[in-house]
Amino acid sequence: MASRMIAASGTARLCRAAAREYENSRFYRGLARFFGGVGRKCGESAILGACIREGVLARSWGDSLCCRVLTFLMSLPGLVLGRLYRAFRKKIDESVLMGLVFEAADGAALLEGWLLLVLWIIPFDYWDNGYHLMAFAPLLLLLWLREMRRGRALRPDRAGLYPLIFAFAVVLAIPLSHYPALSGRYLRYHIICMLCVLLTVSAPASLRDLKRLAFAGSAVVLVSAVWAVVQRLQGVEIVASYVDVTMNAGMPGRVQSYFDNPNTYAQVLVLLLPLAAALMICARHTLAKLGALVCLLAGILALGMTYSRASWLGLVAAAGLFLILWKPKLIPPLLVLAVLCIPLLPETIMNRILTIGSATSDSTVTSRFPLYQAGAEVLRQSPLTGAGLGGDAVRQYILDRNIYSLMVYYAHLHNVFLEVWVEDGLLGLVSFLAAMLWGLKSMARGSRRGAPEARILSAACCAGMAGTLLTGLVDYIWAYPRVMCIFWFVFALGLVSARLAGEGGPEKEGGVSHV
Repeated sequence: MASRMIAASGTARLCRAAAREYENSRFYRGLARFFGGVGRKCGESAILGACIREGVLARSWGDSLCCRVLTFLMSLPGLVLGRLYRAFRKKIDESVLMGLVFEAADGAALLEGWLLLVLWIIPFDYWDNGYHLMAFAPLLLLLWLREMRRGRALRPDRAGLYPLIFAFAVVLAIPLSHYPALSGRYLRYHIICMLCVLLTVSAPASLRDLKRLAFAGSAVVLVSAVWAVVQRLQGVEIVASYVDVTMNAGMPGRVQSYFDNPNTYAQVLVLLLPLAAALMICARHTLAKLGALVCLLAGILALGMTYSRASWLGLVAAAGLFLILWKPKLIPPLLVLAVLCIPLLPETIMNRILTIGSATSDSTVTSRFPLYQAGAEVLRQSPLTGAGLGGDAVRQYILDRNIYSLMVYYAHLHNVFLEVWVEDGLLGLVSFLAAMLWGLKSMARGSRRGAPEARILSAACCAGMAGTLLTGLVDYIWAYPRVMCIFWFVFALGLVSARLAGEGGPEKEGGVSHV
């Protein structure tokens, strides 16, 4: 035991010495000058400024009459409770039960984090989408109770204008659906996501609350990764629909943890792994850093075992964007390190990577082309309204018109943007694109200013969202409602990070963080 501790301390000293030598080297100083100059030029660039600048509509949303009315309506229960509180204040304050309720309400963000952690580690066979509603309803009540003495509980203005328009497009897709009865049940899934965004942007009151929510996402990574490792040790059956066995000879079965599908699980990891990386950087205590590092490494290991090529590329893109937003000077040495590590990859992973270049010969890829053609035909026939909200309405539309005639079961269009258009119509697609662009811009701005922890978490959310949307070009990332909720949670968490970063201080010179 003592010898291991001595070896560990010696390794730590060696790493610190190597880091000091690197920071004192001419190579590092040259990179610092180069990227510092690039950062200053980018900060002065009118094109970049236009790309990340908040638009007029988004900027005026918080002060608009529509936003004020919406905020009033959502806060109305809190206002009513506030009147009751002022009328019976003495009795309520003397109540032990109400004191406990108020304590829980003040810790709404912590409670949300624990609830989401519990919800997102439930195995697929035992999962029910009603669990989200069962968790979010009391959280909503707690927020009303928390703010009933101050008059306003919820902050829909913080969710942004474009996500609200997308929510309207989703609701509008029900009456415009070709099959309203089939579309109706899918509205519940979207309402859950709307509640998740509303609660997440309203519950955190401080940076500490923000980090608690990020911790919940990192813990999901660790628990699911442990489950995935157990699956690998037990052995995973090879499913022909998940992998072309001819092109991937010798590849083992793809782990899926408790998410029922390896691609879906990989998308969850791309969303949440940047949070673990951000917490590792933000943590102030060694034990917390080690815990976040374990989450990060376990998640990367699990992602490798999913053999999901699109998500691998999504994570690479997310890592690159995270470094650009956080500390671009680290990109060259980490890129060199990544290249040097390529020969160390397992043979099955290397073979899987090499199949990316020959994707047109892969049956799991070529089978998607008829799906894209079916989606294009739906849009040709109904470009404004699509087929209707939900996969069932789209599937029925395609079958009734004999658009998709292959024997393979039709599931979805394997492209989130195409699926949104087909389900929610043109308004849904435009508002979704606007919401994603506005959100990413807000998070990118948040990574340039304010408290270091908020900047890093804002960069992490931006990276996770961008990597997942890249994956969405070749897969439908909302195939499972629980994953759709995780997607919108990270989106809302990024908005909170950007807001707290903006409240924490001025922008850094040149737009480059030097944490």
